[in-house]
Amino acid sequence: MENLVWSCISCNRGKYDIMIQDPYENILNVDSGNITKVFYRDEDFSIKVCDTYQEDKFIQNFYKKLRLGYETRRLDCFGLRLRGRYLREKDEEKKNQLGNALNILIRKRNMMKMTSEIAT
Repeated sequence: MENLVWSCISCNRGKYDIMIQDPYENILNVDSGNITKVFYRDEDFSIKVCDTYQEDKFIQNFYKKLRLGYETRRLDCFGLRLRGRYLREKDEEKKNQLGNALNILIRKRNMMKMTSEIAT
């Protein structure tokens, strides 16, 4: 679940020309968990580059191409966590509140996306 993000077509296509070669195939490997040594989520759900890779040009380019610093990435992560909590909730009143909050978040996230597409 931590590895998933909702992604629009333009964000997904941002990675089309990134060729990951050694040693980055190993460094950015999701299955081994190595990527968590390169990127992390802070307390506000933002994706950040770990200190060790701050000066690494390939990592910085990867971060930029995948738009990992975009505000919508924060909302995507929060939305997935909120959805998970919604799906696990047994109390109907709390489930309705979580569902309403999730719907508001999705609408706001979609408005942010539409606004950013118009600007670009």
